[in-house]
Amino acid sequence: MNEINMEEQYKKLIDWIKSLRPAPTLSNQVYYSDSKLTLSTGDIIGAYQDKDLVVAQQLNEMNRDGKSTDITAEKLAESPANGLAIISTIAMGGIGYDPQKPSMSGNAEAYMAYAEEMKKNVLMMVEEDKLIDLSYREENYNDLIDKIVNIYDSITGVDKNKIKNSVTQLAKAALSYSEQKNTNILFSQGVIASASKDDVKFYINSSHILFERQTGNTKSQPTDKYVSRIQIKNILLKMHTFIYDKKIAEILLDTTRSDLEEWIKKMKTKAKK
Repeated sequence: MNEINMEEQYKKLIDWIKSLRPAPTLSNQVYYSDSKLTLSTGDIIGAYQDKDLVVAQQLNEMNRDGKSTDITAEKLAESPANGLAIISTIAMGGIGYDPQKPSMSGNAEAYMAYAEEMKKNVLMMVEEDKLIDLSYREENYNDLIDKIVNIYDSITGVDKNKIKNSVTQLAKAALSYSEQKNTNILFSQGVIASASKDDVKFYINSSHILFERQTGNTKSQPTDKYVSRIQIKNILLKMHTFIYDKKIAEILLDTTRSDLEEWIKKMKTKAKK
């Protein structure tokens, strides 16, 4: 087996960071071209998630106390999931995608560009990239959400319920942005699956759904109907944890001091009151 040239890997990561720029126009756009809203959420799942979140808290404390990059990089190197969150944050910032501003002009296109940039990162390997085109008519969004969540077919139990809860929040946020009919909403969700220090994956799921809210016989008993075509784009990236070391952590920290806990907060779209 050939020995990995780590200097080459460091250079590739630095070049990727330098290459990021505001979102380009994507000529191969497969989603509805009139997309305006991008409702997003982020989660961490898996057996190692508690340890990763502890590292995130420790990094927050180190940053607050002004610890040197050398010390914080050593801590960051213990948690590839936190490194992945930083990579995601770098890509979002460089592309101009803002999960907390769903109605911002160009945000949906920027999200697509962000997903493509994540695939190009030296630490990421694409395991799956598929587009699913479905047609449904449902009386409530829970049934529709079940179908979306089932796209994560390798995830079960508590983790799947966590994903479902976040997608439910996205649906509620979508309805808060459009009172009657939504024809241009993009749901997007980043899920970091941290099974162990050596097994970290990133699910990037996005879907277009047509919503139509129809009122029932009385104002106190509305009937919500969710109709029509759903396009689901599912990307699964596996992190090359075997090349994730302290030097990689230093490069990431030199670019941003965000971490897993902060990434989760940034990925949440807030519903309007």
